[in-house]
Amino acid sequence: APRKESTGKKATTAAGPSPTNGAIYHTVKRGETLWEISRQYSGVSVSNITTLNPGMNPSRLDIGQKVRVK
Repeated sequence: APRKESTGKKATTAAGPSPTNGAIYHTVKRGETLWEISRQYSGVSVSNITTLNPGMNPSRLDIGQKVRVK
């Protein structure tokens, strides 16, 4: 049977764009709405996005703005 060797390092896996403590961010593109962004991520609603982004104006998204979705 093959042996697993321990290197003393934790295994890291790439988990989507910009993983920060499990958070996932979406970069706003021209013409996108929160509803359209929420449809791109499984289990994400507009209210989830607004809760994760306090102070964000949901009716005025800027191109290139990073919005936390998870």
